[in-house]
Amino acid sequence: MPRFGWLMAAAVLVFGGVERTRAADPVKGPDPDNKDQQLLVIKPHQSMTYCVAYSPDGKQIASGSQDDTAAITDAETGKVIYTLKGHKQGVNSVAFSPDGKKLATAAGDKTVKIWDVSNGKELLTLKGHKLVVQDVAFSPDGKTVASCAGDVGKATMPGEIKLWDAESGKDMRTLAGPKGGIYNVCYSPDGKRVAGCAWDNTVTIWETDGGKVALTYKGQKAPLWCVAWSPDGKRLASSGYDESIKIWEAETGKDVVSIKKTWKNPTTNALTWSPDSKRVASFSWQEKLMIYDAEKGDVVLALNAKTNTMHKMSFSPDGKHLACPWGDGSVHIWDMMAQEK
Repeated sequence: MPRFGWLMAAAVLVFGGVERTRAADPVKGPDPDNKDQQLLVIKPHQSMTYCVAYSPDGKQIASGSQDDTAAITDAETGKVIYTLKGHKQGVNSVAFSPDGKKLATAAGDKTVKIWDVSNGKELLTLKGHKLVVQDVAFSPDGKTVASCAGDVGKATMPGEIKLWDAESGKDMRTLAGPKGGIYNVCYSPDGKRVAGCAWDNTVTIWETDGGKVALTYKGQKAPLWCVAWSPDGKRLASSGYDESIKIWEAETGKDVVSIKKTWKNPTTNALTWSPDSKRVASFSWQEKLMIYDAEKGDVVLALNAKTNTMHKMSFSPDGKHLACPWGDGSVHIWDMMAQEK
């Protein structure tokens, strides 16, 4: 099942504590209602929006929803260009190809679909996962698609990452994961490695050529929902039910920054890096959308995100905007520069 169906019930499974090096108390921006930051609200869906992604040129936003559809929207006007229909359950993740010509979608029906961005037509359906497909990502060269699967409702079944040929749809390789599943997948910027975070509290990094495990990160003490590779390739950020967001070295697994989450329910649903690798955005179940300095762990900006459905958010390519999915079927776009004006 999609993660949001059981997230609150599963929250009681938070285990233990972790060593903390930085406490990040929520702060408010210049306007408690975030009016200074919010640029645009668009409504591409009829039910909860789970995920969003900016196109490489920043002109379009893709989104996925509980209503079984994905959408491609004009990022400036908010006009829906295409509604993509074909999945039989909610769309958990969307990802543009590096050239912006294709869109990959991952859904609760255990499939990945590839779409033509120019006309909204379905190109491929990738079948082979035995559990809900939670996330999808294109390789930096656009030739391969990685998808991960997992379902806490079927915790005895192992999760997995599959690598697919983006042109033919061929299942090229399966990377076996721990029981309970893998919930986020991301490529290193050079495309040589892929990382996945899991229900067993770990992040595993595999080599894409051969599938060998390069590193297993064990710095957190609770199930992980999200992992993100910094655009400069040097660090990863990870979090989940844990009381902290960890930023750690990609080559060694050594912790660089540990950010303590101080609110009542610290579960983190989504993480993403700014394009310059200087900031990390985090969304928690307690409606906290936080922007942190990735070097120091300081809070740069805190926004009141009144939604519980955020799985995947996205910075614009220039880093000036942040697009977030919303529980009413909308997408909210925030101005990251307003705090500095």
